[in-house]
Amino acid sequence: AWIAIVCLLFLMPVSPKGIPGAADFDWNVVNYAPLTVGGALVFFGGWYLLSARRWFTGPVRETGTGEEPTSLERQLPTDTP
Repeated sequence: AWIAIVCLLFLMPVSPKGIPGAADFDWNVVNYAPLTVGGALVFFGGWYLLSARRWFTGPVRETGTGEEPTSLERQLPTDTP
């Protein structure tokens, strides 16, 4: 929840003059982060919807099961210097 709040705060305008439609709007104080984040979401989301969802199957598991890494960890020495 905190990460979502901080992300929203960093996307807010830095000054009342940077809000489009304000009486004293000035392009010099506009926060361009929402534009770049929105552009990236549109670009990569569109790429995924148009192409990648047909061939991307997710990460490949290198181990056979989830139990294998824990059994290997049990074999490691537990004494620390």
